[in-house]
Amino acid sequence: FKTVEEAPVLIITGNRLPAEVGRGFEELGAMVHAVDEEDAGISLKQVMGVCWALGIHSVFCEGGGRLASGLLRAELAQRLLLFVAPFVLGSQGVPAFPGLVSRADWAGWSPVEDGKRMGRDLLLTYDRMR
Repeated sequence: FKTVEEAPVLIITGNRLPAEVGRGFEELGAMVHAVDEEDAGISLKQVMGVCWALGIHSVFCEGGGRLASGLLRAELAQRLLLFVAPFVLGSQGVPAFPGLVSRADWAGWSPVEDGKRMGRDLLLTYDRMR
C-alpha cells in the first residue's frame, strides 16, 4: 500500500468480508469491491464485470488450477498460455485443470501457433474460437 498512488490496489472479495476490514483497506487507498459467493468460491463473472466497469479489459490470471478451471467453465477465458515442463510429478502432482476431464471441456479451443521453446519448457498458446 506504500505505492498505491503509483500503482492502484484493487481488492475483489466475497460479500462476507466484514465491513470494518473493507473500510480498513479503503483507508489505506485500496479500491474494495465485494461480489457474490458461489460453491466454488467468488463469482468469477461478477469479478470480470467489476473489472470491465473499471475499464480493465485485459486480465492475466495465474492463480492455479482451480481458478483456471473456473474461468474455463464460466467461458471467461479467451487465451490460454500453457507451459509444459519436462517433469513427471507422479501421484503427488496437482492437476492443472481440476474438474475438467472430458473432451467436450476443451471443445472450441484452437492452437494459435506452434509451441515455442522456453529453455527446457514448451509454451503452448490456444485461443477460444468464437
